[in-house]
Amino acid sequence: MFRFNKTEWISIGIVALLHSFFFVYAFNHHNIYLADDSQEYLWQAYNLKHHGSWYGSDYNLPYNAYLQTRRPPLYGIFIFLAKGIYNSDYFVCLLQNILSIISIIAGGLIAKKLKAKTNWLIMPVMLLFFPTQLIYANRIMADVLFQFLIVFSVWFLVRHNETARIKFLFLASICIALSALTKPVMYLFAPVLIAFFFFLFLKNRISAKKISFFFFLFLV
Repeated sequence: MFRFNKTEWISIGIVALLHSFFFVYAFNHHNIYLADDSQEYLWQAYNLKHHGSWYGSDYNLPYNAYLQTRRPPLYGIFIFLAKGIYNSDYFVCLLQNILSIISIIAGGLIAKKLKAKTNWLIMPVMLLFFPTQLIYANRIMADVLFQFLIVFSVWFLVRHNETARIKFLFLASICIALSALTKPVMYLFAPVLIAFFFFLFLKNRISAKKISFFFFLFLV
């Protein structure tokens, strides 16, 4: 069970209030879409439901092979599942705000576990001076989901370092693999990660069973 001190609770409360303010602002101004990106993700979710495909455009228009592979499928699946609960783009943004808050809290907990001397009140201050986090939490964009997966891959790696339990390395590998299904930039990390963990294996730091987990990303 996580325990937070008074300062941390205040910081979490301010972070939640800032997210609430930006969500209400976006809801009132209907400003949750970003050029072609948002529409392609929405078409992807629609086509997953109606055509079993993650094609990122209208099937009634001439087929564009580029839009078949431009967007990895996970964010489209996220929208599809969210709209299965409540069919609204704003509900998708609401869930993204929750993921954003959880990611920020997890980042603070990671800092605590790494014994970093960090005042949690810096988190709402950073949100005020660098509001990109709040903006993207209220856009139909994959960034917040991607961030959530990256943060929790680090969280599970830290937990594995603490406990040496194989399940945490497995979960970290799953998060990293899923992140590659969210943003294609992660494909570039596949050979780097595998090389790094193979190096640890050669140094007898991890077993062959553990190194196999990081082939998930390579397969993705």
